[in-house]
Amino acid sequence: MTGVRSGPNTTRVRECSSRTLILGLGNELFGDDGVGCELARRVHAALRPGTADVLAGPVSGYDLLDCIAGYERVVLIDALHDPDGTPGELRRLDPAQLANRADSPSHGVDLPTVLHVGRQLRAELPADLIVLGVVAHDVHALREGLSPDLRDRMEELCEGILALVR
Repeated sequence: MTGVRSGPNTTRVRECSSRTLILGLGNELFGDDGVGCELARRVHAALRPGTADVLAGPVSGYDLLDCIAGYERVVLIDALHDPDGTPGELRRLDPAQLANRADSPSHGVDLPTVLHVGRQLRAELPADLIVLGVVAHDVHALREGLSPDLRDRMEELCEGILALVR
């Protein structure tokens, strides 16, 4: 590991030769909205050193482009709002189908737009982009920590993500 940089609610671990990024999105001050951050750190800790970099925090919009450029593979994890879903359910999402969705894991500018702009700028975008949403219980409550619904499923969620990453 070459370094760990942390800012307000952001953690970044950059490995020397990693071509994979585990990108956990969300704001941990809003309860379940931070599930992507927590899972990214847990997945990173479970991997062999040098396997992946991690970035966890409230990254959004076009800032995502700077984060993913240069990686061959990105695993993006974020909370997903679905009133009909079961909290803690892990869903693999098609980035192309996230346009203009309120629950899009890009917080403002949708992911297809970010990728389109990246292609227009000839950015080195990942060939393999895995987008995972975790159905959240409450992403609006101003509180640190996950709801019991998600906290109780963290190990299971981490194993599901690790199966996709390894």
